[in-house]
Amino acid sequence: MEFLLSLLVFIVIFSAIILIHEFGHFYVARKVGIKVEEFGIGLPPRAWGKKIRGVLYSINWIPFGGFVRMYGEDSVNPKILQSKDSFASKSVWKRMMVVTAGVFMNFLLAFVLLTIGFSVGIEPLIMNSQDFTQAVDDNVVTIEHGIFVSIVEEDGVAYAAGLRVGDKIISINNKDLNFGQLALLNIAADEPIVLNVLNESGFHDVSWQVTSDDFDYGAEFYSATYLPRITLKDLDISHSLYIDGFREGDIITKVNGHEVYEISGLLRILNNRNNADEAAKYEVVRNNEVVELSSTFVLTDITLNENDDFLCDICLERAIITGVNPGSPANEAGLEAGDIILEVTNQELEDPSQLALITAENIGNEIVYEIDRNGQLINLNITPGEDGMIGILFASTVMYEGQGVTMYDLNYLTSVKEIKNVSYPVHIAAKQSLFEMKRLAVLTVEMFGNLVKSVTSKLVVPEGVAGPVGIFQITQQVFVEDGLFALLRLVALLSLSLAVLNILPFPALDGGRLIFLIFEAVTRKRVSAKWESLFHMIGFLLLITLLVFITYSDILAAL
Repeated sequence: MEFLLSLLVFIVIFSAIILIHEFGHFYVARKVGIKVEEFGIGLPPRAWGKKIRGVLYSINWIPFGGFVRMYGEDSVNPKILQSKDSFASKSVWKRMMVVTAGVFMNFLLAFVLLTIGFSVGIEPLIMNSQDFTQAVDDNVVTIEHGIFVSIVEEDGVAYAAGLRVGDKIISINNKDLNFGQLALLNIAADEPIVLNVLNESGFHDVSWQVTSDDFDYGAEFYSATYLPRITLKDLDISHSLYIDGFREGDIITKVNGHEVYEISGLLRILNNRNNADEAAKYEVVRNNEVVELSSTFVLTDITLNENDDFLCDICLERAIITGVNPGSPANEAGLEAGDIILEVTNQELEDPSQLALITAENIGNEIVYEIDRNGQLINLNITPGEDGMIGILFASTVMYEGQGVTMYDLNYLTSVKEIKNVSYPVHIAAKQSLFEMKRLAVLTVEMFGNLVKSVTSKLVVPEGVAGPVGIFQITQQVFVEDGLFALLRLVALLSLSLAVLNILPFPALDGGRLIFLIFEAVTRKRVSAKWESLFHMIGFLLLITLLVFITYSDILAAL
């Protein structure tokens, strides 16, 4: 029943967005004197129709979207093209108004819904890591270090085994959670499950065995993400940080109450203190527990440039391995987390970003990696896979020569415990809507470009791109879990995406038609209707092919 309701909501939402788009074409076409032959709800074949004031209003059997059929829009018949009621007979400016009207209506719908949402209160639009960290800093997003249990069903095997809400998961079957494994879903049902958890009573193991095929162990976890954090390495016992209680492996998460994610952020906080001699208060994670410390430590000989990047004449940057994917080429060769890569194919890594480039350029070729493992130099031969990767996560280390400490950014697994709604006065909500729409429009164009590039070069749909199946899954989740205003926000985002994609200068889209009209306005010459129709037909076939490919990818991901 829940599935059917979600499917109905999905069809209504998508149809409403498309019908509003088509209504824009319909309304402006009528206003400029173009004969509209049919306004259809759903797609043919026709189930019912009635003519009112010369327009056939129809309801069609395929309950998805709708269409507007304008007289002479795609015709190549000279008689129809010259008729005063046809689309083709109108001035280029009137045709431009008709072509862009649908896009305008989708933009307008997105603006209205987002303004309502930001006025009443909705979750912020988090589109990238900068948005997320800013939301954390603004106390809109509540986080906690590690993976935590959010729900335990009392009649489930997990509850019977002793798992409780709030437990922190340290490892699953002795596999570290700091890389790759966010939940229990990838554990085979016929294997015993052993969790090492941390709660108020300390560390202990919880174990059970699931024998059913649906992996129903009766527990859920908070959604999680990776956040960059500053980690200490090679800390000399004579260093002031060691004397103040810091230890190698400590992960710095806060300084003076402010979240820190990278070394430049740490430097900014330390530099902005009113009294440089006053000890800063640190919050660090050590062995999965939070420890509070104080130190007068100062990052010397380091400055920030206008791009907020740190500059250091006495620092050495190296690539440090922060995670190794089980079964990957790196894992099979013996690479371990904590290894520092010094050279690749006898080439010194002056910039850690070179590591990914060199690896990608040597697909199928054996590469020699020279690494520093706790002061010992080791050479490992690794052959990158077909994707140009060896299965590692790495970060940049910053080693301070002669200062007894190394720091690097570690991608640390973090639970998202709560995302609060944000609300504004109506006039500010409207401005915020326009600001977010601009950002989303730019992101949509970038994602479409990445999609075309990825599909044509690798036959792979990039992460974050969804077709009808993927959008249905998102709609189902929002409808079931997040409520009405979250659903309205989703409608706004879909409407905006449709508007942006439609205005792109691609054949068969409104933007493609607009390009022909702009050409006509500039040259005062009209492209042959026959050639324009052929151009749009080819574009339509390409779009359908792309949609089928994305849908196939969605189905594979859902299985």
